[in-house]
Amino acid sequence: MKTIMKACLLMSLLLSIGACATAPSTQELAVANYGDPPSRLEEVITLYLKETLKDPDSLKNLRIGIPRKGWTKTNYGKDVLYGHWVGFSYNAKNSYGGYVGQKTYCAFFQENYIRQVWSEDDCSLFVRTVE
Repeated sequence: MKTIMKACLLMSLLLSIGACATAPSTQELAVANYGDPPSRLEEVITLYLKETLKDPDSLKNLRIGIPRKGWTKTNYGKDVLYGHWVGFSYNAKNSYGGYVGQKTYCAFFQENYIRQVWSEDDCSLFVRTVE
C-alpha cells in the first residue's frame, strides 16, 4: 500500500512540475528552428514499433497522420524541444497472441529521429502545435 501511495505522490509531483513549466513566448516560437518535417515517417515508426512490440511480426493497419510543427518540454520542464509531431495508430498481438485493437499514439520528431512517444491520452499534455 505504501508503494502505491509513493507512486501516486511521485506521479502527481511530476505532473505538477510539467504544468508549472512556462510555454515559449510568441517571439520564441516565431524564430525557433523546427527543422525539416520527417521524410521517412513510415520507415522510422515501423522500426520503432518492431523494436517495442511483443510480437513485431503481427503489426498491421499502421496509419500515420500528417506531421505538424510543435514543441515539447524536456528535462522536467526546463528545456524546450522544437520539431514536428505526428499521430499514428496500429494493431498488433499481445502476449496472449490476440490482436488488441487499434492503438493510437503520437511521436515527436526532430528531423527523422523519434525523440518521444506518448499515448493518445498523454499527447495533449506534453506536445503543443504551432500554427
